[in-house]
Amino acid sequence: RCTGVLAGTLCHQLAYSLAKNNNWAPAISFYRSCEQIISSELGEETEIVASILYSMGWIFFEMDNYEKSVSALKVRVKKSVSVLKDCVRIWNALRIADNSYDETATKSFPLTQIQFRQELYKAKALAKLGEVMAIMSEYDSAIEYYEKSFDILKKEPNRNRMEMSMVLHGKGLAYYWKNGEKEDLEQAMKCFEQSLRFKQVILGFSDIGLASTYEQMGNVMVEMGETSAAVPLYDEALRIIKQVELPTQEQETDIMTMQGALCCINGYYDKGISLYSKITNIMKRKMGYQEEKVACIFNLMAKAYEKIEEHRKACKMYEECLKLRKSAVGSDHLKVASTLYDMALMFHKRGKPTRALACLEESRRIRIDRLGSSVPVAETLQQLGNISKFAAQYGAAINFYEGALAMRKELHGESHESVADVLQEMGDLMDDLGEYETAMNKFGDCLYMRKRRLGEKHEDVASVLYAMGFTLLNKEEYERSMSFFEEALTIRIDVFGVEHSLVGDTYNIMGFIEAKREELDKALVFLMKAYQIRGNIGETLKASDTLKNIGNVHREQCNLKEAVDCYEDSLRMRRSELGDKHDKVADALISLGTVRYDMSLHDSAMANYKEALEIRRDVYGDFDDRVASVQQNIGIMQFRAGNLTEAKHHLDEFVKIRRVNKTKESADYVNILFMIGNINRINGYDTQAKAAWSEALEIFKHIGLAKENPELARTLDNLLESPDPAEKQNTVIGKISVNLLGEK
Repeated sequence: RCTGVLAGTLCHQLAYSLAKNNNWAPAISFYRSCEQIISSELGEETEIVASILYSMGWIFFEMDNYEKSVSALKVRVKKSVSVLKDCVRIWNALRIADNSYDETATKSFPLTQIQFRQELYKAKALAKLGEVMAIMSEYDSAIEYYEKSFDILKKEPNRNRMEMSMVLHGKGLAYYWKNGEKEDLEQAMKCFEQSLRFKQVILGFSDIGLASTYEQMGNVMVEMGETSAAVPLYDEALRIIKQVELPTQEQETDIMTMQGALCCINGYYDKGISLYSKITNIMKRKMGYQEEKVACIFNLMAKAYEKIEEHRKACKMYEECLKLRKSAVGSDHLKVASTLYDMALMFHKRGKPTRALACLEESRRIRIDRLGSSVPVAETLQQLGNISKFAAQYGAAINFYEGALAMRKELHGESHESVADVLQEMGDLMDDLGEYETAMNKFGDCLYMRKRRLGEKHEDVASVLYAMGFTLLNKEEYERSMSFFEEALTIRIDVFGVEHSLVGDTYNIMGFIEAKREELDKALVFLMKAYQIRGNIGETLKASDTLKNIGNVHREQCNLKEAVDCYEDSLRMRRSELGDKHDKVADALISLGTVRYDMSLHDSAMANYKEALEIRRDVYGDFDDRVASVQQNIGIMQFRAGNLTEAKHHLDEFVKIRRVNKTKESADYVNILFMIGNINRINGYDTQAKAAWSEALEIFKHIGLAKENPELARTLDNLLESPDPAEKQNTVIGKISVNLLGEK
């Protein structure tokens, strides 16, 4: 006769056999039958029931993280709470260790002295709970479980050394994934180093079991920005894996992953991306579609594309990563929030603030729900402020910054560097809004904190001094502005030396200010220093910007030939770096066209403008204000040349674009309407002339120009009342400022 214990044992053997072959669903079914039979025969609080429940928890964990090959039945436990409940049952079975166990407590595990085997089961169960918590992105709980497991294991360190190393490895991963904060990464590194030492005692220095720890240590170093320290760690992991005579498919992909990382560290991003792409193909074809692992590779590819400024491709990789992560771990996982955050930054760099803000809002929701008041939430609020500011959503930006500031103060105290960072961002926002005194106050608070924490000679101090100088420049307080830039320059030279990008930036802005002060010779001195630094350190595009500024100064000095030489060199550098279809190329063509027009080289000037117009149409479309500005210049040039039909065509295009974009209320729009009215009057179209002048006068008064120019306002009123037929050829040209636009 088959007893209950024998039947339970047979069910257990069947379940174990099925689990070994990854047949998760039937294995779970047999384990449940086994649990019920053994519990009825021997009672629920026995070691064998605990063992069964542990096995079930392990299978549920595997089901939550791996999708089987497409030919197999896909069995997944989607809701993380169901996994947690089953894993809590593991502990429930082990409550024999303490009679005062509280069913409602899932995080409190009082330990008692029991047999070694019972203690080991308990430690393994706690470690498995830590693993489950980590995959659910409950990292603090995971760390707590790992620590409790380690506390049990260290009672018998000589017998449990391997288990201790595995627990430390898991704890290191939890710290690694937690927040990305320096303190957490340092803790992760300590865990991995200690785990490695335990493994080396047992396994020696070349066992395959060491490779994963070396790899994770390399990953931590990369995340901390210490890429040179990551290289020997990856090299050691590769040395160990390559000793395996017949590596598994997973080991081969590990090799390729680390080789890809090394390529990216050494600047060979294309080669790294190629290796990552091969890995995803292998995982899809030969290893089953392991979603979270493939998501991690897509994440690495995205970061590689970021480095080479392929922002569109980076976004595509982040989108693939996001899709897989939502499928693998659910929509409310912290890894999903991190991917959304990274995507937002890429959309921002691509000039898509609406999509960037949508990603950040979703990331914020997840992080607030999961973490509450925390560093990642504060970072997300701050970034929402930055991008809202960029999108001119100033009210929203203020709210986000205030939220970030309050949270930073709550987390770190009133004078922490992160508080200073938010204050500087808020100062920049106030500067954008023209609230210069408020901006200076924010910057002043930031400067005070940084000098106290960092001392007088630190780049972060120089950064806020630079920002204060910029605000004073916008206030047209040039002398005060220069004093802040000079102080920033002194610090930057002391910290970095002369040949540094930030020193070049400071010289460049100082040259710009001297030009605004009409100290043109001094401006050239500063600009030439900026140009030499930027050229020497290989910042070709920045050098082209400075060269254009030098050309502007030469033009102001009426040294037109020197100006042309500067603009031509700037154009050549930009074409070389960016190709022919880029706005910076159009910008240089406009400057070149303007100075050539000054030299009466009308045909070549017109050719420059028309090429710039085609570039901007290609880049921005037909109805962008940057296209309108080129139409304006061409129209003015044609008017001055007497080509009234051509002039009116381009000026009408300018007006059409401004009307579509609702950017009419400006002095340049008024000027162009005056000019269109003049053309119509010259051609005898008095009704059309009156219509143009009437609209011009209405806007002229609305934006306050009539008070500043009362004589011109009276002239327009007289023209609109009764233009004298004998004076048809008279226009108001000469009474208004109509000049070719010099692009910044």
